Amino acid sequence: MNRYLLIEGDCRKALLYVKPESIQQIITSPPYFMIAKYGGGQGEIGTRGTLEQYIKDLTEVFQQLFRVLKPNGTFMLNIDSARREAGLLSFSAWEFIPILKEIGFDLTQTIMWVDRGRRVIYNSRILNHHYEPIFILSKGNNFLFNWEAVPEQYRGDVWEIQGCYLFQDTEDEKLDMWDKHGVATFPVELVTQLIRLGSNPNDTVLDPFLGSGTVMDVAQRTGRNAIGIEISMDYCERVMKRCFHQGNVYRYITLGELERGEAKF
Repeated sequence: MNRYLLIEGDCRKALLYVKPESIQQIITSPPYFMIAKYGGGQGEIGTRGTLEQYIKDLTEVFQQLFRVLKPNGTFMLNIDSARREAGLLSFSAWEFIPILKEIGFDLTQTIMWVDRGRRVIYNSRILNHHYEPIFILSKGNNFLFNWEAVPEQYRGDVWEIQGCYLFQDTEDEKLDMWDKHGVATFPVELVTQLIRLGSNPNDTVLDPFLGSGTVMDVAQRTGRNAIGIEISMDYCERVMKRCFHQGNVYRYITLGELERGEAKF
């Protein structure tokens, strides 16, 4: 029987309650700077403020993720570049690599996720954007990596997977119904293969920016435990509807309950 914990609140504070070196795998896609509006909650990263503050906020999160990751764990980070300003990229996703290395992470490899569902940009000075990087980070070279657990088409570093962007007009039976929910939703197929690569059944997977709950959902489907942190109450309600079913152990707590000592991690 696996266990699933959903924490409503700011992950910068909630992560302080996660035990050091207790997480086998971290899979997450933080908000991209000024790209989309997410839940709109107070303290939401990336939807307001300066680029410098955005980088500072994510660096604080990454420091906590390094603390909670097991020595043989992996941190799989899906992040894209910031919004263009006057036709130029204000910040590239690859600029996070020196920051992550300064924290202590090692970059083991990068997956290029090619999204078949991306819309055309229709700008003669910008190439249509069809990929996002997934950085696979570790605490050295002794990390768990189940290369043989994924299908052959995912044993290279370029993955072509249908994203959620065109789903309103798509009736493909291969697509998952939950891929249509939320903003910039993780495709179920993408997370399924990432979880298989970096963890074993009964391991614990963490997503500090849970969103619509794909990482927790796929953890259930593949027999892993999961911890998800989400700042939006509306998204938390969506996650519970999606993930909280009979047959496993589920808990929902708020950051306020943790801070007041009314709930224990």
